[in-house]
Amino acid sequence: MLNFVKTFPMSIRLHVRNTSLQRAFQRWLNEASVSKLMSASVGNDPGLRDVMRMARPTPVDNARRALFGWLTGKDLEKWAPATRDDLPEAVRQLQAFRSSTDPKRQAEIADDLSVRWDLLADTARGVDVWKAIARRMGPQALRMNLNTL
Repeated sequence: MLNFVKTFPMSIRLHVRNTSLQRAFQRWLNEASVSKLMSASVGNDPGLRDVMRMARPTPVDNARRALFGWLTGKDLEKWAPATRDDLPEAVRQLQAFRSSTDPKRQAEIADDLSVRWDLLADTARGVDVWKAIARRMGPQALRMNLNTL
């Protein structure tokens, strides 16, 4: 979906209003699984945050509202009426992984967490954590990141 947006000039990306394209993005953002949205959050030009600004989706419930707030980097107060407790379990686990300073705890979380490896790489600490991440990588990503591991 994000690759599709890249085909539009920036002026069109920023000024889409009430069109079928905007409704299609809104529908996708509200219907996509948490793991798909988390995977789509990796990268830029355009990033998922840009697409969400363009589409301006209306969350269907507090869980989706909290997820949208977290994905766009909004302050917790702006998520209202959603709270941190409304975040999906995968996001809470990712936050726990990122905030953990213990490599063993990170390795345990990484084994249970089903997200793209690049969401974990920036805060990985220790050999055991990288082993857990490498087990989840696809063959192409593994080949391209051998020096990192």
